[in-house]
Amino acid sequence: MSLHYSHSVSVHFANAVLDAARQLGLNLAPILQSARLNQPLLDNPQSRITSQQFSQLMRSVWEQSDDEFLGLTTQPSKYGVFRLFADGAIQKQNLHRVYKHLCRFYSLVNQSISLSLYISKGQVELRMRQVQPEIDRKLLFRDFFLLLWHRFPGWLIGKSIPLQHVKMRGTEPAHAAEYRFMFPCPITYGHDYDAFVFSEEELACPVTQRAENLREHFKQAPLNWFTRQEFTPVYTRRVMEYLAEYREHEASMKDIAVSVNVSERTLRRKLTEEGTSFQEIKDKLRKNMAIYYLSQPDIPISTITNKLGFSEPAAFTRAFKQWTGQTPSLYRENTLI
Repeated sequence: MSLHYSHSVSVHFANAVLDAARQLGLNLAPILQSARLNQPLLDNPQSRITSQQFSQLMRSVWEQSDDEFLGLTTQPSKYGVFRLFADGAIQKQNLHRVYKHLCRFYSLVNQSISLSLYISKGQVELRMRQVQPEIDRKLLFRDFFLLLWHRFPGWLIGKSIPLQHVKMRGTEPAHAAEYRFMFPCPITYGHDYDAFVFSEEELACPVTQRAENLREHFKQAPLNWFTRQEFTPVYTRRVMEYLAEYREHEASMKDIAVSVNVSERTLRRKLTEEGTSFQEIKDKLRKNMAIYYLSQPDIPISTITNKLGFSEPAAFTRAFKQWTGQTPSLYRENTLI
């Protein structure tokens, strides 16, 4: 199982996209059908969907609305504008020039947001302000575009941009737990703008991607913006990779410690420092893989049980119900249209 398929997205974000589509007056039926979503699944706040489903949902709303900003700003941004930015960005020399291009580009094409780059005392801060942030009621625009402004430039330079700090407007939202996976760094609230901070040293990183890579990248977009794993802390990522590829039997902490050339004690300490544990990673990976497999109608639940290393279907059912509040069969019934 590739890590590309082992990520899930909170139903909060799906509902936020659909709320924006509703406000735009779009026909939701074909949008839901294209992403294989239905109302019972969306009504369960514990539900998660595959990154593929969320990607298709976003793409469908973009295509129907012709607005990459999803009606969440005072001025729309036509579908394809970000690609125009990317065509220019890929020709830049380094990350500094990419971010300067980003700020300049959107100042020319859209007056509903402003992007500014601040450099001081070895730190870089990309600030985003919205003319009327109250339009973005569910914070979808803020969450998605901060993610995009961070991850796409990282792809351009072929490496992650380690975040030091994220600043957000207002108070901590109900879905803030999701930010741990989107922005793995300290987050503070109560600012009058949204921003992320990273080391000034990163600005010198050269752009390594080429035009032919960009074409392929956009064929996969926006899926690749939701599933990039370079941003996961190093030992967490190594454990995830090992578990995702394990086939023969249940992997142990000892097996993984050997594979990464450290002792079990060191691995456990490193994971603790990264804010997680072996069991937490394993449970999250199992949950996300289960959600993906259940979205594939040709895979029997008994087969999924075996793939995920459960001793019997009843054990899988108990675990899945704990994760999502639904049994695997009910989840599949609600997901497949």
